[in-house]
Amino acid sequence: MQVNYAGRHELSTIDWPGHASYIVFLRGCPMSCPHCHNPKIRTGERLINFDDIAQEILAARRYISALVISGGEPVMQPEVCLELLIWGHALGLKVGLETSGCRPIPEGFDQVFLDIKTSLESWLYNSYTQDNKAFDNVVQNLERLDPRTTEIRYVVHEPDVSTIDPFSPIIDMGFSIRLLRGDHTSQDYFTNFQNSVISDLNLKLEKGVLKK
Repeated sequence: MQVNYAGRHELSTIDWPGHASYIVFLRGCPMSCPHCHNPKIRTGERLINFDDIAQEILAARRYISALVISGGEPVMQPEVCLELLIWGHALGLKVGLETSGCRPIPEGFDQVFLDIKTSLESWLYNSYTQDNKAFDNVVQNLERLDPRTTEIRYVVHEPDVSTIDPFSPIIDMGFSIRLLRGDHTSQDYFTNFQNSVISDLNLKLEKGVLKK
């Protein structure tokens, strides 16, 4: 199997808190968000054999407890995601997926990290992402995912462009939310933003995650 591959991090403790993770980045994304944090791998092609990636993960096995598939948008290569899921489980690893949810999410992952881009209004979401399929797929994925094995993530940018509360529908569905600070966002702005969300929605902050 050929993989449109963007690279790897052999050890991360950030992507999946509580786990030492090996991160595989898959190239390609249909969206064009204004604050894309991996623009260099949004397009282009670098094809390598799946077996080469599998052997690299195997070589790192004794140092890691989890495998995380990221991008780009990894679900644009669903067959590759499923093969990595199978391989990770065969090695005794937990397997997570970092995704925008802009396309259907394959089942079977131990944890899904879904990055919400803006408020859940179709006209705003599709305009922000420049992808007319994004909103419908995000909503359908949210309706299907299990809140117990899903963490919603939202990157705070200064100034934040959301004009409609993006969090209430997510919280009402039973999900927890992790706010992340954007590259050019000050700590003060981020802290004030997070405190405002906690106050407005009557949430609590536990280990970096907002919950009811």
